[in-house]
Amino acid sequence: MLKTSLLLIMAALFIVSCGADQTKEKAAEVTTVAVADFDAKAEGFVGQTLAITGTVNHVCKHSGKRLFLIGDDPETTIKVEAGPEIGTFDIALEGSKIRVEGIVEVLKVDKEYLDNWEGEACAAEKQSIENAAAKGQEKVAEAAESVDTEAQAQQDEAAKAQIEEMRKQVAESEHGYLAFYSLQATSFEEIK
Repeated sequence: MLKTSLLLIMAALFIVSCGADQTKEKAAEVTTVAVADFDAKAEGFVGQTLAITGTVNHVCKHSGKRLFLIGDDPETTIKVEAGPEIGTFDIALEGSKIRVEGIVEVLKVDKEYLDNWEGEACAAEKQSIENAAAKGQEKVAEAAESVDTEAQAQQDEAAKAQIEEMRKQVAESEHGYLAFYSLQATSFEEIK
C-alpha cells in the first residue's frame, strides 16, 4: 500500500512538472517584435501572438479600450486594443513603458470597404437633416441646420478627400487593398 501511494505521488509530481515545462516552453515561443518592425512583420503573424515593448503614447480617454505604443521613432505607432482578458487600459499608463502580448489583427481596406464607408457617411448626413425636420421645429431646424451643415460639410469634405486618397492607394497597391495591423492585447505589464 505504501509503495503504491509513493508511486502515485511520484507519477503526479512528474505529470505536474511536465505541465510546468510545457507552459514555460509555450511562453518562450512568443515572438518579440520591435515597434519599428511591427508593420513590416505583422502580415506573417496575423492570428498569432506577438510581444511588443514600447512607450504608451496615448490611451483613449472615453473608453480606455485602446492605446497607442511608440518606439524610438515617435512617428511609428501601433494600435493596441484591450482584449476581453484586460477590459480597459488605465489612462495613468500614458508615458509608461510596457510589454504587451497580443494577437495580431488586420483591417483590410479595399474598394468594397471604401464604398460602404462613403455610403454610411452620406446616410448619416441625410439622417441628421431629416431628424431636425421631423421634429416639426422648422425655424429651430433651419438654424441648427445652417450651423450644423457648415461643420458637417467640412467633415464630409474631409472624409471624402480621405476616401478618395485611399481609393488611389488601393488602386496602386499590389494586393488590391490596404492593410492596417493592430494588436488585441491578451496581457501587458508595466516596465519600471
